Amino acid sequence: SGWGDRAHRQAMNAQEASYGSGSTPFSAFLADDVMQRLTEHPDTRAHMADSGFVAAVRGMREGTQQQMAARCMEDPRLMQ
Repeated sequence: SGWGDRAHRQAMNAQEASYGSGSTPFSAFLADDVMQRLTEHPDTRAHMADSGFVAAVRGMREGTQQQMAARCMEDPRLMQ
């Protein structure tokens, strides 16, 4: 992970902290091992073979809470 990734993660952590508890419904997408977890979980394992789903998960690591919510509405598999 490069400097840009770390800076982005720090910015997202600051944004989460501003919500009070530091945790949002989308916090799981910010975990370093999110792709591994999704690959290992029986409910999402099959989705990881779909490049569109993988791209959507990666997209969840960027943007505002509103943008993340919109992505979930576009692809309900993200809420599994």
